[in-house]
Amino acid sequence: MTLQDYKGLYSGRVFLLGSGPSLALLTKEERYLLSKEFTFAGARFFKWGGLTPSFYMLAEQGQAEEWRQRGFGDASAEIAKFWVTWQPAPDGWVPVPAPPSLSFHHYTLPETGLSPFEGECKHMHMAHDVPLAMLQVARYMGFSQYYLLGVDQTDVGYAWDAQERRKAGHRYGTMAPLYRKARDQVGGNLYDCTPGGRLNETNILAYVDLDTLLKEGRE
Repeated sequence: MTLQDYKGLYSGRVFLLGSGPSLALLTKEERYLLSKEFTFAGARFFKWGGLTPSFYMLAEQGQAEEWRQRGFGDASAEIAKFWVTWQPAPDGWVPVPAPPSLSFHHYTLPETGLSPFEGECKHMHMAHDVPLAMLQVARYMGFSQYYLLGVDQTDVGYAWDAQERRKAGHRYGTMAPLYRKARDQVGGNLYDCTPGGRLNETNILAYVDLDTLLKEGRE
């Protein structure tokens, strides 16, 4: 399937999973209930091993090089895997139009809307932040409510290794306005389920308790 085949195919809510240390706090029951939801994951999420997402996304050029050398068997998804880089997509991955170069695409969202796939489907915005890339594709696919999980925006490591510092805190001042703009462009339907995450602690995104949300999904 191509990216266009996924346009408007889904509806309702989707969970966008980062790789922050808060993921390690998920209980066995929460992981099970999330496996019943639509979920997006990416980057090195596979190293955590907490659950298999519905959709996987690779959206960083450096990691693409790493994956080509190691192989792509570690990345698994229940439905589809999306490839957002300048290199040809591997077999089994859905190519997503990437910007022609890094210039002017890192930290600016299109003023005309978050999803640049409408019309000619030229390329998506890249911000070196995989959850923002997931959000654009999820919106294109028809989802209308977006819940961040494991998007801590801190510099205290990953879910799989708290000693590996991601330095995200050093770029928070740049990422904060992008998430604020993303929230506004999706009509306010972007929420944070990350306990202790900076996006909700600084009032950029409203916080929603994950257990409450998952319980509501069952009723």
